[in-house]
Amino acid sequence: MLPIVTTNPVSGVSRSMKIVVMGSGSLGGYFGGLLAKSGEDVTFIARGNHLKAIQTNGLTVKSVEGTFTVKAKATDKPETTETPDLILFTVKTYDTVTASKALAPIVGPETSIITIQNGVTSKEEIEDILGQGKVLPGSAYIETTVEAPGVIHQLGGPRKILFGEADGSRSTRVIRIEELLKKAGINHEVSEDVVRELWQKFLFICALAGVTCATRLTLGEILSYDSSRWAFEETIRETHRVGVAHGVRFTQDAVEKALNVAKAMSPNMKSSMQRDMESGRRLEIDALNGTVVNLGKKYGIPVPLNESIYAFVKPYDELAQEK
Repeated sequence: MLPIVTTNPVSGVSRSMKIVVMGSGSLGGYFGGLLAKSGEDVTFIARGNHLKAIQTNGLTVKSVEGTFTVKAKATDKPETTETPDLILFTVKTYDTVTASKALAPIVGPETSIITIQNGVTSKEEIEDILGQGKVLPGSAYIETTVEAPGVIHQLGGPRKILFGEADGSRSTRVIRIEELLKKAGINHEVSEDVVRELWQKFLFICALAGVTCATRLTLGEILSYDSSRWAFEETIRETHRVGVAHGVRFTQDAVEKALNVAKAMSPNMKSSMQRDMESGRRLEIDALNGTVVNLGKKYGIPVPLNESIYAFVKPYDELAQEK
């Protein structure tokens, strides 16, 4: 559990909490920047030119609510930081195991971890390395990007973190983290069924990322043609059937909700995985459609659309790793 957040009896201001942001790109940079701005003791784990820029000029966040710069601590060596109260875990899914091992030296008995990643398997992967009960599963609803080294540009979306205990309990640490996010002005929601929420988002992301990459089309183009629209919808249905077999307690309208999300989005929308593919970067295909394929085999459920997407897209991930 997180240590008690005490209050200065004179000022009434909560004492700073030690926070490590593991993966200080678009998500970690935005939410970590707000936490640092609110006075929390934040250390950003970054690398390359992004790290150098943060160390030299601070981290700048440009958002719909204004622009600010924070002079925060930043390093590419997590083992050199103090044991944190909270870790915001925002690396790409293919870096989950490597990042977890890098954090092992600083994770203490009362350190909690909120994972904000795509996919539905990160909790188990992290806890296999860092210990059971450490992870609060979460998800982010935001459109943001790294505009330049040291500069995060938040473009749209509700700018919200959803998180909770996997068992749905309203634990002491959940309450304390909720207070932390409120103080920082971060939109948030504590879910009583965070696993269902993650899977609801997973239905949409598997279709959006998978089909945009396989077709090289925008979302609007995909929904404009009968064949590609059917592929998009069937990818959602396959993922839903696998989730039900896995024990996810979907609402009755889960598939319809995922389809409505797609219909409400800009027709020019490209998935982040599609943009990564176009730029020759690694892809999160294993955490998305690859997970559906593996669970389909486990439960004996046919998932031909997800299998085809994985077969067509996985080579681009392998090519990126060879560079």
